[in-house]
Amino acid sequence: MDLSRLIEEAVNNALKHSGYNTGPVAQAAPVQSACSATCTTGSFGSGLFVFCGAHGVNIQELVQKMNMCNSATKYVAMTKSFEKIYGRNVFSGISGVTFLNDQDYYSVLDIINKVDLVEIPVLSLNTASKIVGLISDNLVCNLILTALFMGKTVNSTNAYLLPPQATPGQGLNNEVSGLLNKLRSFGLNLNGVSAETSYSAPTSYPPAVPYQNSCSLDSADCLACGQCVAKRPVDVKDLVDSGVVRVGASAPALEIPAELAKYIDHTLLKPESTEEQIIEICKDAREYSFASVCVNPGYVKLAAELLKGCPVKVCTVIGFPLGATTTETKVFETENAIRKGADEIDMVINVGLLKSRNYMAVERDIRCVADMCIKYGKILKVILETSLLSDEEKVMACSLAKSAGAHYVKTATGFGPGGATKDDIELMRKTVGENIGVKASGGIRDTAKAFEMIKAGATRIGASASIAIVKGEDAGAGKY
Repeated sequence: MDLSRLIEEAVNNALKHSGYNTGPVAQAAPVQSACSATCTTGSFGSGLFVFCGAHGVNIQELVQKMNMCNSATKYVAMTKSFEKIYGRNVFSGISGVTFLNDQDYYSVLDIINKVDLVEIPVLSLNTASKIVGLISDNLVCNLILTALFMGKTVNSTNAYLLPPQATPGQGLNNEVSGLLNKLRSFGLNLNGVSAETSYSAPTSYPPAVPYQNSCSLDSADCLACGQCVAKRPVDVKDLVDSGVVRVGASAPALEIPAELAKYIDHTLLKPESTEEQIIEICKDAREYSFASVCVNPGYVKLAAELLKGCPVKVCTVIGFPLGATTTETKVFETENAIRKGADEIDMVINVGLLKSRNYMAVERDIRCVADMCIKYGKILKVILETSLLSDEEKVMACSLAKSAGAHYVKTATGFGPGGATKDDIELMRKTVGENIGVKASGGIRDTAKAFEMIKAGATRIGASASIAIVKGEDAGAGKY
């Protein structure tokens, strides 16, 4: 299938799913700043165009066809590889384009609710694999997964899953078919794409990405140093483009931190905690240079006074431990705590609303608290209570927290049925990517467990056994 026809079908299909009649697409005119008066494709309210992969795309034809759609608003999201190769200037002739990127704070849920449809002109193997694995570690995957969660129309008219002229064996062909079937079961309209057609993309390629390898050893001479990510980025990129979603690396690509104390929120949240105990943990925090002390809101003012002039932060909990209070109550609690000296806020999500699939309410709950934290320049961590959630719910909760503006996602309150696990931390890190933190809390009582959490992707540890952890001791059984 030639790309011109592919794009025509993509546009027509998008309009069909929006309830508009479509006829033959008019001959593409030069790119212009407004929709041509002779455009015969109709119009729709607003659309999200998602660009992933970098091969087999005739960007000029694609832009011309986009310009023929009389859409009021066109949101455009690109993977980093796509944007690096083509840039944003290729869309300069299209009116009404709003670019989305990982660096800006906005609600993914709000964007999805504003659009009538989501179009993926060419679906790459990397993106397809992440969608099937419920991995939303970048904006493109987050947008697509959120759209599918919300039941929006998501279309793709071509999937670039294997290189042109590929002749896969039966096993690989079955895997590709299984991947496509899984995507369809999620609600993604693949519009005629099959295992046999998914690797029939055009053979024109964009310019090479300007990476350079610093290692020239052949496989026979490989020293197994584990530094391919740093020394052979071209080869690693080729693997990722082929669908690999994890690459192993040894130190110094990943090192256990020497100053473990700076990862720890020294925590005391028991209801029977006394003033004397708060004074003691603040003294410990100063001595060991923990990241913060985490106390109940009633002790924030005392902790702030005790830690004044010290780099140790004051952290408190909001909507704790159930998360079932109203959003207005959480916002009031947050501002009140900040005014009394809190530097960091750990809020509990409304687990019941998440399980009810009322994602807009969950996202609004988080966003309102996030906005208050951002207003005062404070940090927000969102507690998921992972032991109560399915993997799908964990992924959705992380995605909502990220889109709402949270700075961290956190496993547990320490008062629920379970705490932090390596698998949960890995899943949360995959979901949120590298731009926000992951806090492991609940049941971390020794150094080995803390290191396990950090290796899995945690950037903060919540623990009451903090001193035992930094001393290399075992504090014994306990939930926090």
